[in-house]
Amino acid sequence: MKKLVYLSHPSGGLEDNTRDIEKCIRILYKNKDFYNNFTVVSPVHCYGFMYNDDWITYDEGLQFCLDLLYKCDLMIVIGDHTKSKGCTKEIDVCKCDNIPFICVDNSDILENNIKNITKDLCELMKMA
Repeated sequence: MKKLVYLSHPSGGLEDNTRDIEKCIRILYKNKDFYNNFTVVSPVHCYGFMYNDDWITYDEGLQFCLDLLYKCDLMIVIGDHTKSKGCTKEIDVCKCDNIPFICVDNSDILENNIKNITKDLCELMKMA
């Protein structure tokens, strides 16, 4: 059975960030080993649209994201998570709940190192 991967990435409601997340998902699924072992969920794509209509507050949306994270087997953080309240909270949750995670500086690094990153993810899942 495939493992569920939560893709954490700074958003801020910016289209450039959404496009970068989509680029990352494409990079991941182009790797056969990743495709065969993992399924990606993007909280930005699941819930991001809700902020646009002021249907939910930031904190309510973050809680939706965290509820999704709790269902996942591991997390990949891509981008500068240190300046993102959401990414920082997601990392804290992983640390507290022993959800394995890795951090990748940006989508270019992901693309250039996808084989090694996939190998690392597979190793993480053997340890979990």
